Amino acid sequence: MSRVYIKTYDLSTSDPGQSVRNFCYRNNFSTSRKADGFGNGDGLIRSQLLESYREKKDYLIIAHDGTKPVAWAIAYKDDNKSMFQAYVPVRMRRKGIGSRMLKAGIKKIGRVEVYDVDTSGQFFRANGLTASCRITGRRLKKS
Repeated sequence: MSRVYIKTYDLSTSDPGQSVRNFCYRNNFSTSRKADGFGNGDGLIRSQLLESYREKKDYLIIAHDGTKPVAWAIAYKDDNKSMFQAYVPVRMRRKGIGSRMLKAGIKKIGRVEVYDVDTSGQFFRANGLTASCRITGRRLKKS
């Protein structure tokens, strides 16, 4: 694996292209539940992505390995709260990719609420956070 880099797209001003869109649509909790170890969930991250594209708002954060996307996240506002959701395929987890995408999201929308559903609780705890915490860049563990 080459060096993974993070790129943030402001959906109000740019479109990351069809190949990135296809990657996100095919790689999310709706399509990978068995590998993720849970059987419920309705693809909230995918629904949010579709809404963000439709309304031309929010930030799409993509982790690239060379030219190929390997993980994605979305940072957005919902009822005046800053939110962050990410999908990192099982084979790419425990490599710091989600944490780097979280930091990129914080840079764009500021403090975000811990969105604790399914596997995300483990992710936020790995970054030193609990559901009662609000995230600031200073609260994240050093990577």
